[in-house]
Amino acid sequence: MIIAFTSPRKGTGQTVTATLATLQLTLKRSLNINLVDINSVRDIEYYLNDTPLARSLDEFSLLVSTKALDEDTFKRKVIKEVVPGLFMTSAPEQFVITKDIAEEFTNYSGRLFDHTILDCVSGAQRNSTPFYEHADKIVMVVTQNRRLLTYVEELQEYYKNYKDKLIVVINKYSDNIHGYGIADIKKELKDLGLDVPVLTLPDTPKVIEESNDNNLKSFITKSGPKNYIDALDVVLDTLLTEVE
Repeated sequence: MIIAFTSPRKGTGQTVTATLATLQLTLKRSLNINLVDINSVRDIEYYLNDTPLARSLDEFSLLVSTKALDEDTFKRKVIKEVVPGLFMTSAPEQFVITKDIAEEFTNYSGRLFDHTILDCVSGAQRNSTPFYEHADKIVMVVTQNRRLLTYVEELQEYYKNYKDKLIVVINKYSDNIHGYGIADIKKELKDLGLDVPVLTLPDTPKVIEESNDNNLKSFITKSGPKNYIDALDVVLDTLLTEVE
């Protein structure tokens, strides 16, 4: 299964959410996951406290162009193991990702892993769009901020192309913000033609603390608040169940 994480703009916690979802699937559900960083900032290595040694989509594109790609070269040159069961492919820095490259990559990754999670660039970006075409599900991460929905509105025709596989996750959600809750956000999305499932992840300072300490693995293994982990499991169960 191919799951793409996206957001209408930066700053919603998209990359942290994608990373925590990957860790939960790997460390708590014992699944083999390939986490693919399509954002050239390459902050996933930081969050995982991992070596900056990159095996990236550039290497994959080069293997394709030189007709040297097979499963052995994919394993040796395109992915690296971060923790047992969690592999990673870093962002491209030189190659533009075409639809054919995205299709080939998702085919290889789909055969080798239980799931592939794509941390895409926010908005309608050229390296992300080809991957949306081949994703089984797209998770749009937003926050409980009225202004953020204006960015969704600007991109509504773009997102409508993928509405059949779109799920919205409201990150840092709080019931204490009066007058703008999940029902309001659902209505605004529906008015934009995006009548899609909407889920929430609670606001917890621990996520920020562990992100700043580049130790998200610890958040999943021992320190994450139960309400957050439970909500993350609901998101993952919804994704996996809907495709099945």
